[in-house]
Amino acid sequence: MMSIVNNIIVHLSSPQLKLLFGIVAIGTEQGHCYLVDLRLDDEGEEFDEWHTSLIEVVNPLSHEMAQLRNTARTNGTHLGIEIGSMLKY
Repeated sequence: MMSIVNNIIVHLSSPQLKLLFGIVAIGTEQGHCYLVDLRLDDEGEEFDEWHTSLIEVVNPLSHEMAQLRNTARTNGTHLGIEIGSMLKY
């Protein structure tokens, strides 16, 4: 179990995470924990409690974070990386 935790920590501190702009950690009542890219580098976007956006949950081990982020931008969504799911193994 400890090696899985160490692998996740190393991966999440990788350059993939540096592609995200404005990251917030969100926990749910069901026990899930996500890192959400707020896309603060998108100047034309306006998201608040009246103009909400969906979250696309992606694989935390994906090496295609830049492409996933561009797809989310095109779809008007935000990336959500579930970090707790990898600890269940």
